[in-house]
Amino acid sequence: MSTLHFDRGLQHLSKTDPILRIVIQHLQPKPPEPQEANFESLIRIIAGQQLSSAAAYTIYLRLKQKFEDSVITPAMILNSSKEQLLICGLSNTKARYITPIAQEFADQPNLIEELRGMSSEEVLATVSRGLGFGVPASLRCFASIIRMYLSGEMSA
Repeated sequence: MSTLHFDRGLQHLSKTDPILRIVIQHLQPKPPEPQEANFESLIRIIAGQQLSSAAAYTIYLRLKQKFEDSVITPAMILNSSKEQLLICGLSNTKARYITPIAQEFADQPNLIEELRGMSSEEVLATVSRGLGFGVPASLRCFASIIRMYLSGEMSA
């Protein structure tokens, strides 16, 4: 999310909700820090999809702990069993589609740069290539989020 979008959002909320106006004036929220677009940020988006921020962050921290606080790489995911990913808190479905996505990134080290210029449908086709089953509806939504994230329209 750009600073401009963040500021406009705060302005809109302040104009439309008198209680939020007071909260925003008191807290003076800052825009989120931009995150580097890399494989780890993609895994963080997948892990947190359709979860509360707290739950998503807990799962992300467990993944980081599993990998000894290293940057999460495709090789790390590929060298993990499904059970190890489940222990970190990933759902069965997320654990099942993280592995083929990791394989795509392992096979194509510059995939992030390639995804950056793609449409949501192209991102979806690329990251779901190795799934071997129908594309879950959540992955369709997720492809749009990836495209927005990689284009700098939002942060993880």
